[in-house]
Amino acid sequence: MIQTTTVGNYPKLSSTKGDVNIRKMLHRFDKGEIAAAELTAAYDQVTARVLREQREAGIDLPTDGQIRWDDLVTPLAARLDGFHSGGLLRWFDNNVYYRRPRVTGTVRWREAIMAADHAKAAREFGGPVKAVLPAPFSFAQLCEDQHYRSMETLMAYLVSVLRSETEALIRAGARHIQFDEPCLPKLPEYGVAAIAALNQVIAGQSAEFWLCFYFGDISGLVPALREFRGQVIAVDCVSQPRNLDITLNLDSAHNRCFGIIEARNIKLERPEQVRAQLERISGRHPDAYVSPSCGLEFLPHRDALAKLSLLGSAVRAFRGGQ
Repeated sequence: MIQTTTVGNYPKLSSTKGDVNIRKMLHRFDKGEIAAAELTAAYDQVTARVLREQREAGIDLPTDGQIRWDDLVTPLAARLDGFHSGGLLRWFDNNVYYRRPRVTGTVRWREAIMAADHAKAAREFGGPVKAVLPAPFSFAQLCEDQHYRSMETLMAYLVSVLRSETEALIRAGARHIQFDEPCLPKLPEYGVAAIAALNQVIAGQSAEFWLCFYFGDISGLVPALREFRGQVIAVDCVSQPRNLDITLNLDSAHNRCFGIIEARNIKLERPEQVRAQLERISGRHPDAYVSPSCGLEFLPHRDALAKLSLLGSAVRAFRGGQ
């Protein structure tokens, strides 16, 4: 049966009057007007809202919306040894920026970073919630390496810390863990090395592991993808429409997740268009997932919610009301 999921982040600011405004709470915390406990409570309230909205929209496997995360790599780097905060850099071809971490010493894992918040989100949702981490190759590409000055060496250290973080997530109950690899489609010559590094992260561990691509054409990665030892390959089928056919026809035993709802444009898809895609996908992969094309934080809250509701209602109708 076709299932629905989200990719990662979700709008932090609600369009509903009276909801917690996490930006204002952060500002008050920075000015010393509220304590850390009040900020934590605010994060929890926003995360609870995000999970509730996904449930109400009909999303089978949500993320926690990454409400505590400014971007894919900075929150991890800030709690690892060997990193310092760097300058702002554009996030791919989007009109948002991230603070590029600088590698200035030996990279080491100190403590579980996501486990407690993940367990809290799963309790709040009342079922599995998908955890999201950067894959080692994209993590390395998104950093400025001033220490190792070798991508291969930096990746080896990132494999070690990501493996420790993955083990901690699994101990905390995580059953679905997604690794984001947005840099690899533009550098397919590193496909074999990147997939091998990710396989080292997940080797011998028990969970459903996802490899997720967005913002790029995956055609140059097809041979390497067959070597991925996880369970699900997730692909943005909107920014590169040819990715839909490539993913449909990929010669591998992996389950697939098709990102068919545009997550960077407020224009709402037509229900008949979504249904036609569901018919194509289910004809080849009846147990596939479908999702937005990437994280929904590029959209205003009300538009993100409309997209999710469309996805949920279209799949529910396609499944005969289930």
